[in-house]
Amino acid sequence: MHDLHSLMSKVKELQRTLGFAIIFVTHDMSVVSRYSDRVVVMYAGQIAEDARTDDLFERPLHPYTRGLMSAFPTVRGPRRELTGIPGAPPDLAHPPAGCRFHPRCPDVMPICHSVDPPLYRVDASEVRCLLYTDTAEAQ
Repeated sequence: MHDLHSLMSKVKELQRTLGFAIIFVTHDMSVVSRYSDRVVVMYAGQIAEDARTDDLFERPLHPYTRGLMSAFPTVRGPRRELTGIPGAPPDLAHPPAGCRFHPRCPDVMPICHSVDPPLYRVDASEVRCLLYTDTAEAQ
């Protein structure tokens, strides 16, 4: 892990010096929290949530984002028990109708089975979840 953080620090230093963008693809939330300015959480080939890193760690909006963060050791705050996300990702050749996360979602509602949600703007973030239908602006 030390070698990864050393490498990532060098990459970030080069980024600041030369002014280029970097895209990291990872499930390691400690890398995300430490080395990114913005996070795009993907699920089953779609954007689930797009937010500034600090906003995402302060208040994750999408149930998948919350589940993903609960599946890894915390990088902020007290230790807590890790939990997984039940079920398995969908077959993308035959994705489920409606929201792609609904078969695994702890907050699933009947509408989730038939409506494929758009991205909703919530403050400075975007989230693909029908929980935000009334509180957000569809994109």
